[in-house]
This record gives sequence, C-alpha cells and structure tokens, in this order.
Amino acid sequence: VKDATRRKAVVGVFYGYVLQLCGEQRQQNAGHTALEKVWNCPDVDFLTSPTSYAFRTPGTGYSHFMSLTDSVKLHGKLWFDENDIRTWLLDGKPSRAWGQTDSYEETRGQLQREFANVLCQGVGQWWFDMGGGWYDDPRILADIGAMNRIAEASLDWDRSPADEVAVVVDDRSLHRMQVANRLSRPLLLEQLPELGHLGAPAGFYALGDLERLAPRKMYLFLNAFAPDAAERRAIERLKGQGRVLVWVYAPGIYREGRLDPAAMESLTGVRIAMDPHPAKLEVKTDSGVYGAGFEVSPVFFADDPRATVQGRLADGRAGLVRRNLGAWTTVYSAAPKLPAALLRDLAAQAGVHNYLPKPQPHDVVYANRSLLALCVAEPGPRTVVLPRACDVFDLFEGAKPVASAAREFTVTLERNQTKLFRLSEPKRP
Repeated sequence: VKDATRRKAVVGVFYGYVLQLCGEQRQQNAGHTALEKVWNCPDVDFLTSPTSYAFRTPGTGYSHFMSLTDSVKLHGKLWFDENDIRTWLLDGKPSRAWGQTDSYEETRGQLQREFANVLCQGVGQWWFDMGGGWYDDPRILADIGAMNRIAEASLDWDRSPADEVAVVVDDRSLHRMQVANRLSRPLLLEQLPELGHLGAPAGFYALGDLERLAPRKMYLFLNAFAPDAAERRAIERLKGQGRVLVWVYAPGIYREGRLDPAAMESLTGVRIAMDPHPAKLEVKTDSGVYGAGFEVSPVFFADDPRATVQGRLADGRAGLVRRNLGAWTTVYSAAPKLPAALLRDLAAQAGVHNYLPKPQPHDVVYANRSLLALCVAEPGPRTVVLPRACDVFDLFEGAKPVASAAREFTVTLERNQTKLFRLSEPKRP
C-alpha cells in the first residue's frame, strides 16, 4: 500500500493483543508477539484493536486497550481505539452480550468512559457501527458530536504522559509459557482493573523499551521471565533514586535461553526458590487473599531471610516480600493479580502522586498533563488532589469552571458517571 500510494497513504494494522489474548491458545498461536518488529516497520504508521472486551460493565468496568499503547507511541506510531461498544439499540441480541447496555444512559456512560481514556492516553479512536443502527438515536449522536468537539480542541493542549508507574510486559516471555495456560489471565488481563484503581495513571510498556523510557518512580514487571543481557542492564540502571521495583511470579528465571533459578536473585535482589509440584497460587496478607485461585506448576516463592515477609502461600512459604536495598526497594509476589490497596501502598512509598487519596471501590483515574478523568460506580463526593495548581474545567458540562489555581477540589458524581476535566495553567491576574 505504501508503494502503491507513493508513501502518501497512512497505513495501519490490527496487531499486538498481548493484554487481551490471555488464557487461550491464541496468545502464542495468533502471531501477536513480534511487537518490536512491527513497531519498527517503516511501512506501518498506526496500530489498532477493538477496545478490550473484558471489563465493559457500566460503572464497575474499566476501559483499557489490548496492547502496550505507551510503547507504541515511544516508537513514533499512532494508536487508534476501535470503539465497538454494544449499545442498547442492538435488536435480537441477548442483554449484556460483550458488555451490551440496557439503556441510553448506560450507553452514554460507557462511551464517555471510553472517550475519557482515549483522550487521557493521547490516542485516537473511531466509533464503530458494526451491525448497522447502533447509534440510531439523536441523543447519542449529539453526545458523539460533543465528544468530537472536545477531541478537536484537545489537539492544542499538552497531552504528554503523566504516568509515574510503568507496567512492563514482555511479549517474548509469553513463548516460555504453555499454550492456553491458565496463568496468563490473572497475570496480565485481570491485573488491569486493579491498576485502574491505583488513583494514579499507569503506562504500559514493553520490556525492550526500558532504554527509551524516561525513568518512572515505580515499575511493575508482570512477566519478565526471560530478559536478555541488554534488558538486564537496563533494569540495573533503574535500581536507585528511591524507586520501587515490583516483580511477579518468576522474574528472570531464564538466562541466555536456559532455565536458571539463580538468575532470579541477581535480577530482583531477592532469593527465589522453585518447586515443580503444583499448588494453589494465592497469597494471604493481613488485608486479605489475592492470586490465581487455582493450582499452578511450577510454584515460585521467596526464600530470603533478608526480606520482610508480608504475605504467605497457603503452605506457609513466603509469597509476598519486600526488601529495602537503600537506594531502591524490591518487592516480590509469588502470585499474580496484586490488589489495588497493595499497589497504592507501594506507589506511595515510591513517591507517586495520587489524584484520589480516598477512593471508593471501583473508582478509576486516567490523566495526562492537561486532562484528568474520574470514573465511578457509586455516587457521591470525591476530593481530587492535583500535582500542581491548575484551573479546572468540566468538559462534559461545556467546559464549566470548577476551580481556579487549585491544588485540590471536590466534585460530586452520579452513579456510574465519568467526569472529564481540563487542567490548565492558572491565569495570572
């Protein structure tokens, strides 16, 4: 296509679904794990996918993309979100199929949540009427028109990332797992809503992009099973400046293509043991139990008297440990799906700014330098704390002024509502 159009056409592909194809054979078999090769291809200008099918529930859901969109942008590519949310206008379909809504109000809430995520992530989208008539209502068309006007205005704003938490995924490490393994779903996909409840934005990056990425305050390595020598060196350079590095399951278990349990300690700073016998991958802490909820083999656990134990597997082995190494802190979890409360605690230790210090269950924050979105399930007031003094405007209410030169403000939301705010530098008198 590039050659046929003398390189004038913008060309893209549906590709890179590493945060969607989890717990099924397509994770390894569908060809979505050559991310860097596609991102570096000069013939590809943009990448896209449908918006995630996983968490579309009104209010309690969480909008996220199927791929590592922040790494896509690091490689100079565009990302487009194909918004194929099923509206209440689908005839003859069972309610809630793929997150289908039951009313105009639910559809409006879903579309606004998706749009808020798109704008805060600095990506594009289209609304996809896949079956015909999905938007055949003047109210929803007016809502789409209003959202599009906000999007056009936002092109003049600073939409650079505000994430201080990097979520790191390695597409190549997926090849080290069994096809259709059950662990990938809690390890990757089911971790995302917990990150959404962090109270701060998180960026999603590939392990191979650590060199490209400006330093963040906290790193969550979800599946760094097989970092190569260059990636290990990049990780070593992160160990300082008070950063918190969090590791899940079997970090660094492969070195130079071979299974090497000793390589985990050199990567993480914690001695980790491996047991080939299956066991339930759940960790019990003072706050509750988290993890996979089913047996996994092999099992990994901390075996390091230098580390502070904060949670244990059912058989008593250390499943969650923290070790302060002076200039940085390492945290190891044997189980996936770290809960939002634990993530908030670790982010606070790393000095990550929290926009929502007192969240309600299911509260979600998206943000960049000029935009902040707040999505809630339960109604009521929320106090938002900003990283700097800003003038605040409610964009879904016609850019209505909310606060002036404010470091914090309080807003009242309805059930299942999304608020999208513009944050601008205070006007000088």
